[in-house]
Amino acid sequence: MDDQNMESGSSTDEEELMREAQQRHQETMDMNRILDLVSNHPTTFASSSTHDTSIEMGGIRDELERIKNTQDGVLRQLEQASFSATHPSQDAAPILSQIVGTWRAISSACTQENFVSFPPAFLFGFMWYRLDGLTLNCCFFNGFEHERTAYEIGVESMGAVSGSRSLTYVEDNRLITSHRMVADGSECIRIERFIENGVLRYVFRQGDLVCTRSYERMFQK
Repeated sequence: MDDQNMESGSSTDEEELMREAQQRHQETMDMNRILDLVSNHPTTFASSSTHDTSIEMGGIRDELERIKNTQDGVLRQLEQASFSATHPSQDAAPILSQIVGTWRAISSACTQENFVSFPPAFLFGFMWYRLDGLTLNCCFFNGFEHERTAYEIGVESMGAVSGSRSLTYVEDNRLITSHRMVADGSECIRIERFIENGVLRYVFRQGDLVCTRSYERMFQK
């Protein structure tokens, strides 16, 4: 009976390892696509074969470790791509250079648990920034999906809410995106990004809803 339980436990562990390997393989493939989108150089990593269920279970741990290393390599290429653009002048606000790079979400908190839709940043586990002059390029991603946007610092554009305009600017070394209604100038959405003790804080406000997400830097500058 004990032997049967041991065999069953071993089989379960191997199945979990296989599932993790398949998931990480898919994440890596999609991160490669994101890297192609944000850089001028195509990715060179070979795709993994873990989608093939005929792989020998005895080698799954080695294969999983290889995939983890490959995934880390893609993230490092993303990090390099984020620093390949023009940086702001020395008299520019520090947040514009501090925020550049790749960040991973470590915690989230919202004043409401049940609401219609999450802010975009809260749907993805990673956030990537690159600065081209005064254009801040941003990509949220989690390996399976991504969302890209660009903020022209100091230039007004169409807002997220019908009848609103948005403006991204720096105030007190915080990068702020404010959406205001054209009719009366009231602020309907406010996003603040700032770095505190090496942690990037992303604060989303809409009415009574306040969502805060914290990120750690993937790679040290």
